[in-house]
Amino acid sequence: MPGLPIIPEGSWPRRLNPTLAAEYVGEPTAEAFLAKVGSRYPRPRVDEPGRQLWLRDQLDHILLEQSDADVAELFVTKYKRGSFGKGGKRG
Repeated sequence: MPGLPIIPEGSWPRRLNPTLAAEYVGEPTAEAFLAKVGSRYPRPRVDEPGRQLWLRDQLDHILLEQSDADVAELFVTKYKRGSFGKGGKRG
């Protein structure tokens, strides 16, 4: 009986089940990922009884938005505290 297919390191399938989607976005478990679907993460592209699949591109889009928001928040926080440049001013 053949085992599960081996995904080469650094490669991710285009469609991800809940377990792979959780690993891809850095959630500790599929349950933790599923608890955030509809709020932090998009609904699955394929949503059939016993089968849920997310497109990697959809998750990449969400991760990029979160990353941009994190960078913007860090910049604003540092600027307000005056740790950007000298005394909160550029230059």
